[in-house]
Amino acid sequence: MVWNVPPGCPDARSVEARARNLAGADAATWANTGSVRGRIASDAGGWVLSLEIERATADEPGRPSNSGSSSESSAESTEAYAAAGSPSGSFTPARVFRARDCGELVEAAAVAIALALGGADAEAPPPPEAPPVPSPPAPPAPEHDAPSGTGSSLASRLESIGAVARAEALVDTESLGGLALGAGAELGVQWAALGLRAYGVGLPSRQIQLAREQYVELSLWAAGLRGCYRASDGLPLIDVCAGGEVGAFGAAGRGLIDSKVRRDVWSATTWGAWFGLELTDHLQAGTRLEAVVPLSRERYFVNRGDLVHEMAGASLRLSLSLGGTLGSH
Repeated sequence: MVWNVPPGCPDARSVEARARNLAGADAATWANTGSVRGRIASDAGGWVLSLEIERATADEPGRPSNSGSSSESSAESTEAYAAAGSPSGSFTPARVFRARDCGELVEAAAVAIALALGGADAEAPPPPEAPPVPSPPAPPAPEHDAPSGTGSSLASRLESIGAVARAEALVDTESLGGLALGAGAELGVQWAALGLRAYGVGLPSRQIQLAREQYVELSLWAAGLRGCYRASDGLPLIDVCAGGEVGAFGAAGRGLIDSKVRRDVWSATTWGAWFGLELTDHLQAGTRLEAVVPLSRERYFVNRGDLVHEMAGASLRLSLSLGGTLGSH
């Protein structure tokens, strides 16, 4: 058995043990039933298994010669995978299985191997009354196998959690009473289609001119949390998100008589979507379109009664981002 998989996916030992268990074969008999080559790779947010199986024939009683199984993940394993095989080159065409979770491929691989090789006992001379290859066998696994399978599945699910980090350049249309340039960043986790992100936004300055060398300077600094759902894993990637943020809204008079500086609490809900493009396996570029709805609307005056600014009922933010994932994505 040659088994080439990424770290965190089921190893050759667990797959072989499950297949032999399904086939109901003892270790000595099972070792001479045939040969298996398998490879697991990430693909479009999930995992794909390519499986080739060769069953030993009566005129090749010694095939295969290896008595164990191997699990490799380095460059050497790729060479071994390419070089492995029977002298006759009679491996069956590759069977392809796909799953969202790498751990789910254990059962698919084990069933396929058990179906292909589980009838080896029937071809041996004793006992002559052995039946031909049966329908898919599914005897219950021994009780001592259950904890191992559960642990493998849990480890695989933990391995599928990825960290997400992005930096953004953004423009806000109305939060400061007009177009304002700023920057943002987000950091979070992604598990399958679900994501949770903490983010920060800074709109450092927008000036409202009152007279020559007299103006009011507005600013906004906020931090928030957004939950996201991966609506599309294709081209483009699409995350639909909703969240909320809190921060400080500042208004400062410049060049005015009796100038004052105010800092008021800012709170708002956010609703939007992120559209991304995979640059490499772990690097994405994207754009975010987001609606920002303040929970309160402050008003700012000069000369006691001249309205300078009133918070808008809603604003749009458009941002360009660059970032990526660590771990699964």
